[in-house]
Amino acid sequence: MWHSRSRDALVFLVLSLLALSRLESRGVGDVNLWLNWIHNSETHGLIPGYERNVADYPPLSSVLLWLAARAGRSLGASEFTALKVSLYLFLIGTAAGFWLWCRKRLLASAVLAALTLSSVSLGYLDVYMAPPFLLALWALERRRPLLFSLAFGLSCLVKWQPLITAPFLLFYALAHARSEERRVRHMLALIVPGAMLAVAAVSLFGVEVLRSFGRSMAHGALSANALNANWIATHALHVFTPETYGPLVGGYATYIHPAPCGLTLVSQLVFAGAYLTCLVRFVRSGRTFRELIRYSLTGYLAYFILNIGVHENHLFLAVILAAVGAAVDDERWSRFALWAIVANVNLLLFYGIDGSVSPSSRVVGVDLALPFACVAVGLFLRELRLSRPVTADPVEGEDAQALLGREVAGQDLRDRR
Repeated sequence: MWHSRSRDALVFLVLSLLALSRLESRGVGDVNLWLNWIHNSETHGLIPGYERNVADYPPLSSVLLWLAARAGRSLGASEFTALKVSLYLFLIGTAAGFWLWCRKRLLASAVLAALTLSSVSLGYLDVYMAPPFLLALWALERRRPLLFSLAFGLSCLVKWQPLITAPFLLFYALAHARSEERRVRHMLALIVPGAMLAVAAVSLFGVEVLRSFGRSMAHGALSANALNANWIATHALHVFTPETYGPLVGGYATYIHPAPCGLTLVSQLVFAGAYLTCLVRFVRSGRTFRELIRYSLTGYLAYFILNIGVHENHLFLAVILAAVGAAVDDERWSRFALWAIVANVNLLLFYGIDGSVSPSSRVVGVDLALPFACVAVGLFLRELRLSRPVTADPVEGEDAQALLGREVAGQDLRDRR
């Protein structure tokens, strides 16, 4: 036992040091945008600075950047170093959160490895969202609606993407209130804290919060370097209609903005259909926390694979959901591994390991982004197929009901304690 623990601790330490070695990587172009946000906050004040950002991010991202810069200045560090160190600390905190939840040391190390490229190396801010989102899921599993609402609200004030999972999470929370009175209390506990956070954000930062949400919904690129169905369409448009959308550049596709109106409508309709299909299937059959994570992941993947305006870093939340699935069910490890690989390949193909944009992914004259986009679409279709409710025989149905009864009884015992 001691040998196993020391081995796992050593693995985590090595991965932590590897992540630390990426502090000096320049990251993607967005890093300059984050530094400009820090400058606006420092020069004009936190609230006026957020308005000057003209951002499509909620205000808490700017607040965290400002706090990181302030902490770095007190230690004599540059704003760039302070930014990268803050991303590193949130990465370690996210991995530690998985260990505290499930006590699976290997999973914590795997999460650390899966998220290093996105956060510390390339400089995306998604990792700021991870700890509160993870806390929200933990609170949901433990039937603590008040804590869930606060944590989920905080994650949404860092990035808007968690809102995509909100219908699944809210239905799950309400479905486990076994009486009408308890359901009302649950609904109030679920809605009031999050609503208060939203009101506080708008009160402090003004209508700019709503404008930022509108900008996030208005990304007009067909696919913004995301390996999805619309990237396949992007490649095809460059090949077959170069007179309209331009040819491939050195054999590579570049994203098309704005997206053609016809494709925009088709993509959004297909996305809405797939997402609603997942939600309806969950409402009809989803009662356990494992099912919640499975259907939430599939619904979020419908957004990534089918919607327009999706960016290369938006698979981050899918990796978190898949990792939670592995935390509560060892059989879900393969799903986590697959989507972690796809997420990192997506980043590597377009930005390399340090943010360089020079293309280097052609094999036998083919841009690897195209076959990998096909693989990602195929994996999503597999997830969609696996999410179909299976009609259980009477014995299986009784077993499932007994399992649910044991989950509820166990939670009631924890609540009494």
